[in-house]
Amino acid sequence: MEKSELSWPPRSLQNLAICMAMVLLLLPLTAQSAGKIPASIAKTLRAHNIPVADVSLYVSRVSETSPSLALNEAVSRNPASVMKLLTSLLALDTLGPDYQWRTEAYIQGTLEQGVLAGDLILKGYGDPHLTPERFWQLLHGLRERGIQMIQGDLILDSSYFVATKEQRGDFDGKPWRAYNALPYPLSLNFQATQLHLLPDRTEGVVHAFTYPPLANLKISNHTKLVSGPCLKPHFRPVVHLSEHKNGATVKIQGSYSTKCSEWSNTYLVMDPAEHLGGAFSLLWKEMGGQFNGIVPRGTEPFHSIESRPLAEVIRGMNKFSNNLMSRMLLLTVSAETQGAPATITQSQDLIANWLGSWRLSSERVRVSDGAGLARDAQISAEIIGQLLQTAFQSPIMPEFMASLPIVGID
Repeated sequence: MEKSELSWPPRSLQNLAICMAMVLLLLPLTAQSAGKIPASIAKTLRAHNIPVADVSLYVSRVSETSPSLALNEAVSRNPASVMKLLTSLLALDTLGPDYQWRTEAYIQGTLEQGVLAGDLILKGYGDPHLTPERFWQLLHGLRERGIQMIQGDLILDSSYFVATKEQRGDFDGKPWRAYNALPYPLSLNFQATQLHLLPDRTEGVVHAFTYPPLANLKISNHTKLVSGPCLKPHFRPVVHLSEHKNGATVKIQGSYSTKCSEWSNTYLVMDPAEHLGGAFSLLWKEMGGQFNGIVPRGTEPFHSIESRPLAEVIRGMNKFSNNLMSRMLLLTVSAETQGAPATITQSQDLIANWLGSWRLSSERVRVSDGAGLARDAQISAEIIGQLLQTAFQSPIMPEFMASLPIVGID
């Protein structure tokens, strides 16, 4: 059983500093001799006891071949989420901005008078933005095509990616955190479940519900509505998460002030196959369909939907630094160019060849997962800087630039 007190973690100072340094590449610059740190940056480093040897900087105009400021620029560092810049450019250049993912539905058996005497098979191709709304559209299309009752099972075909040997909590021991989701070709809502708490002052209770709603998720709500300001100890709900054979349970305890408004937080509450299966059961029933059971496991499609174009998808990935989307995007490129099922090993070779095509060195580059959520990810500030300069002169520049966060706004 996992325990999580509701709180918002602060942003990573390391990630923020790296991102700010990369953004400088696109800004007007004052001439600065290479290797000399501006006084304001040197002062900040001293204030935080950060050795100069631990800092890499690469600042350049996009139109210049030589940097205006460079410090330890060739040293490979762990870039954290800045690695998503490379993954985005690789995908845009390889797949094209208009690339779309498919999610397909097959029927195995006979369909007569609305009754499917057999199984429904869903095959995913790694759509990183399969939202509940899009999933509803897929199921609604099945209803429109005559399926009312499914007498067999729901079978999930996840063969497009090789199953990872990682466990959700391997990175930091927090398997319920949304950023720890692992690649799975049929990932609904980024595999995440958003828990909502809503105080009802009239009835004197706190309502709890999730998005998406899941048939195999039990909510045990023992939150008490109390008087007082919306501060601790009057606002201190605690969430306990536990997975079991056929789903999961969310237990909520603690106090919730009448002065507080609606609250929400996002968790990974179960296996991605169970997660999609639970949403399917509930949505199918709400549409008036009948279904006998779920067994999640791995011709022409009976029905399929396509995702939003890649150029739109990477905006959500980069502006919100979505790890799962980045990891699935890297595997998609691998599957499309080298054949399914995709593996991380394939992706490493692919990146080396692609960097070479852009006349960039891959000697000290290790991407690992495409998202930067890895202890062994490595790349230099110089390579990132040169990558951005090359991208600015490429045909995919508008789509790439539109995906980046706007400083101080996003």
